[in-house]
Amino acid sequence: MPTGISGLDQVLKGGFTCGSLVIINGGPGTGKTVFGNQICFNQARLSQQAAIYVVFLSESKDQMIQYVSRFSFFNATQVGRKVIYLDSSSVLENEGLDGLLHLLQETVIRMNASILILDGIASLEDRAENPGDFKKFVHSLHIFGPMSGCTTFLLRSKLNRNIYPEDAIADSIISFNNVTKSAAMLRRMEVGKLRGSSYLSGKHSLEIGEQGMHIYPRIEELYAHPSEATDDITTRLRFGIPKLDDMTNGGIFRGSATTILGAPGTGKTLLGLTFLEEGARQGEPGIYFGCYEPPQRLLAKAGKIGIEVERFQARGLLHFIWQPALQRKNIDAIAEQLLNEVQAVKARRVFIDGIEVFKSGALHPSRVGTFLSALTNRLRSLGATSVFSEETPIFTREIEMPVQDLAAVLENIIFLRFVEMGAQLRRLIAILKMRESGYNPLFHELDISDQGFAIHDTFREVTSVLTGVARPANPSMLQPSTKDE
Repeated sequence: MPTGISGLDQVLKGGFTCGSLVIINGGPGTGKTVFGNQICFNQARLSQQAAIYVVFLSESKDQMIQYVSRFSFFNATQVGRKVIYLDSSSVLENEGLDGLLHLLQETVIRMNASILILDGIASLEDRAENPGDFKKFVHSLHIFGPMSGCTTFLLRSKLNRNIYPEDAIADSIISFNNVTKSAAMLRRMEVGKLRGSSYLSGKHSLEIGEQGMHIYPRIEELYAHPSEATDDITTRLRFGIPKLDDMTNGGIFRGSATTILGAPGTGKTLLGLTFLEEGARQGEPGIYFGCYEPPQRLLAKAGKIGIEVERFQARGLLHFIWQPALQRKNIDAIAEQLLNEVQAVKARRVFIDGIEVFKSGALHPSRVGTFLSALTNRLRSLGATSVFSEETPIFTREIEMPVQDLAAVLENIIFLRFVEMGAQLRRLIAILKMRESGYNPLFHELDISDQGFAIHDTFREVTSVLTGVARPANPSMLQPSTKDE
């Protein structure tokens, strides 16, 4: 039984088993009620059968309808016809759990319902004369489900205890929770149990908006075994800068992953845009994904040095996605947005300008490396060649990959750096890594002007350029001058 909730059926690999008993855990405000109502209206839209939503003492039927009417999935014409809100407070008060069970079974059969939602089962447990009565009630629902073909959902606010007798009875257990990072609240969901079926494990991101609930599966789980790319992986893609293309022996391989590593101002963004521009010249669609500069400002800056990305954008060959760094989004949501766009425009080159947006969106920093590994694998399987920019400190004698785990995944590393020579800052460029390819390992001077990129001769006359303070290779050059004043 598909839920119709975006992303959830991917996590469940299709949905819940029809007629099963599902427990939904979560504290107040975690999204249990939204989940229950959204499933009901989705089922009413996708199926000919009805859905029954049972409310107890916590809120009235009218309050529930007023609350969910704000979501786009709500359809007032289905209320009372295929989405039935059942107020069982009086039956529970007068007849107890046995009377409630009879009411539920009778209503499911009479309405030919395929979904039964019980919101707030803690109140039922409180009404039970002893724990055995409540367990018997849940067991009866479990038996009734397969007989009637009705899938039952028990929405429970989890208390501070570890043992719940009904957990052993349930076929599936889903948990929602909220966590806080940098004063922002992030929602998570996790499958604890899904009897008779595999699922995507781990904690998946969850957002609730006007459309209702949206689940973003962990990209590491979703693309743990990506399909192989069909493109020719022996083809080389050029940057369009002759000297750099010579340094890379004709360009980087199609389908590879490359990082441009460098301090702010060294030219990472412009180099990535040049890569996209060169692809557009060959008729290859490209995507720029960034978090620092809005597209219009970026286009203007590129135009000043002759990078014609605006012209190719107008022709539909280049597409820009701007994710402002201040708008914190979880990294799985960002990945979904990017991958959807890659598939929509059939992008062959992707430039991700600043992996910092993924770092800020990750609840646990240790996850970023495996996340980016899965992202690059998925981009490769879609036939896209990816280039990332990574920022290093401006002045440091040590060079480290900001995301250590990513170094093993990347096929290519291009290094940009400021170096001090004679009280002047000069840019250098070097190829640090090209997997399965030869390359020019020498340092070259990089100049960026109104005429674009220019790469000059190597730094043969100096040494220690990686420290940021170059020294003459010939020590005699350091001797004081004997020339007359």
